[in-house]
Amino acid sequence: MTANSLGGIIRTLRKERGLTQEQLAEGICSPVSVSRIENGLQTPSKAVLDALMDRLGMSSYQLFDVNAGSKEQREFDRRIQNAWLAFDGLDARRGRALLEELQTSIDDGSPATERQRLLEVDGASMLRNGCTPTDAMRALTLLEQGLRLTKPGIDPSDLRDELLSPTEAQILSHMVAALYYAGRDIEAVRLSEEILLSLKRQQAQGHRFLTAWLNVMVNLAIIEEKREHFDESTLYLQQARRRSLDEEELIMMPIILAGLARAKFREGDVAAATHMMRTVADYLDLCDKDDYTQDIRSWAQEHMDVEL
Repeated sequence: MTANSLGGIIRTLRKERGLTQEQLAEGICSPVSVSRIENGLQTPSKAVLDALMDRLGMSSYQLFDVNAGSKEQREFDRRIQNAWLAFDGLDARRGRALLEELQTSIDDGSPATERQRLLEVDGASMLRNGCTPTDAMRALTLLEQGLRLTKPGIDPSDLRDELLSPTEAQILSHMVAALYYAGRDIEAVRLSEEILLSLKRQQAQGHRFLTAWLNVMVNLAIIEEKREHFDESTLYLQQARRRSLDEEELIMMPIILAGLARAKFREGDVAAATHMMRTVADYLDLCDKDDYTQDIRSWAQEHMDVEL
């Protein structure tokens, strides 16, 4: 743990104030959590970080002014983001090449959080259109390995006492998709419920927590639609749409609107369903998301007898 890392700064400030880990943690989190935060094995939620910094006599804003991250950390973040963007843009070959480049520079001595993010992107990249149950199980294995780098004793079936970092929350949300693609729908629903309760309990805020929440809600909607629990599916999509708009996070909006269009069709409003699906398909065309567009057009052709 470097001195200018988040954990390193918290440790330095704690010692300067003459506090033990138990004294710093009292009423905020467990002493074990403080230890893990200081050693770079856990990222605190905004609420926990704010409380810790308040006790240390410093605001979170001052902290991040001091600690923008090392040059190496910023470079790693840039490269992992480029790999993720390549996969998200359906350029699997480029994404895989970028990921392999990163893997050659990471070893067992690298920070656990960096190895964790590599495993997250590697596993999540397999969960695309056409994912087979075998692919899904391989992805699930990688994601679980990544999760246990910072949460070695975690029980995904009981997250009530877990303080999740943004990366941990995102990994768990990808695990929901992996379970779904593996045909383990009931397990996927149960894990989703645990994640949502955990995020609510810790009052998780921030872009990456929101993305994890949206992933879980959309996957829940897809699973419930498959199980023909249409009211539940629509409710999840409506909640996801409302929060996406409220917090101006629109990355999942095309998938949300496509799901709501299917709901409109089931309700008998073919005109509204057709309009929504055509709008989404045209937008995805502009974004070069051909696989997603083809799925929407195929569904419209098969179920609505409509060409978009």
